[in-house]
Amino acid sequence: MRASNILAFICGIAAGAAATAFMTSDKGDKTRAAIINLLQEKGISKDKFEDIIARVKAKINEITDMSDIEVAIDESIKEQEEEEEA
Repeated sequence: MRASNILAFICGIAAGAAATAFMTSDKGDKTRAAIINLLQEKGISKDKFEDIIARVKAKINEITDMSDIEVAIDESIKEQEEEEEA
């Protein structure tokens, strides 16, 4: 999967979560539960999602060039997949 697709997917999840948060009158715990359920429906556990985001953030903090960001996203996803296979 290309890094641009992954980045678009992550941005889509973030946009959906933000839209859900702004459009709902539920309390925070209900909103968080709805977001977690959405991620689970997509086959992404909360821990896996948080781990991927943390890895990407750490790598982005180390770089400044956009091409390096794409590489960082690819590497983060590959590392996560390798850990899941082990």
